[in-house]
Amino acid sequence: MRNGSWIALALLGTLTAGAADAKKPKAPVEAAETKEAREAREAEANAAAKKAAAEAQVVRTFVPGSPEATLREIIHCGADLSDESAAFACWVKLHVTGNRDTETAVTQLRHYSWKVFRSRADSYAVKPVPTTDKDFALQISHREPEKCDMTAKECKFFLVSHVRDSPAPVTLRKEDGEWRIYSISL
Repeated sequence: MRNGSWIALALLGTLTAGAADAKKPKAPVEAAETKEAREAREAEANAAAKKAAAEAQVVRTFVPGSPEATLREIIHCGADLSDESAAFACWVKLHVTGNRDTETAVTQLRHYSWKVFRSRADSYAVKPVPTTDKDFALQISHREPEKCDMTAKECKFFLVSHVRDSPAPVTLRKEDGEWRIYSISL
């Protein structure tokens, strides 16, 4: 009986301690953000995005075999080719094998990422719908790693678009000595 008393007292102490915590006043709730403060914060964020876009690197030279040349080819498939099936076939060939090795994978590409990419592909060109490579340029906000050279195995580029609020990522991976699309959100 004595052990039962200690257990009951311990339980009662735990319950009363929990009740005391429950009765503590809560911290005051911060006031809702004012319209002016929200507009100022949004204006600051927009200015920062515009500054980042202005500071982005403009690439006009596309060395064969470089990741930038693959980026150029990606945009070429989506913006320059008017025949839909040829444009899609061009784009699919630029993906890593795992993204295109089954009929299901190709169907996923066609119905999801291709559809969106095709509708805005020309927005990634500094000069929309380029006529020649001399007129064509891409604006790269940043890349990971910062220096993506021929020795790298994977590079992530963030491309500036004139129809999107923030730069869009595309990750390229080296496969069989060529740069291919690993993931894309253009």
